[in-house]
Amino acid sequence: MVTRRRSNEPALTVGDRLVTAMMSFLLAFLTMCLVWLVALRYFSNGPEAPLSFHACWMVGLVAGAAGSIVGPERMMDAFGAVWRTIGGVLLGRNRD
Repeated sequence: MVTRRRSNEPALTVGDRLVTAMMSFLLAFLTMCLVWLVALRYFSNGPEAPLSFHACWMVGLVAGAAGSIVGPERMMDAFGAVWRTIGGVLLGRNRD
């Protein structure tokens, strides 16, 4: 039997979902631009970039769509995990 439990959290409105999607896109796009610039700087041996710049906005679009579906709390948790991973890689630390 499936029951519908009512959560204590208020439901997200359409405006909340649009703002979350926009901010998720912006943060993912800027994060991927940083990754792209670091990869271009350290891993490029010629005129060909190791990662296409189009990957930056494509990842941003996916993050925006995910942000509108899952909500702001889960997206910020995901971005926190991504930034911890980037920080660990850039600082040369392996955090388990």
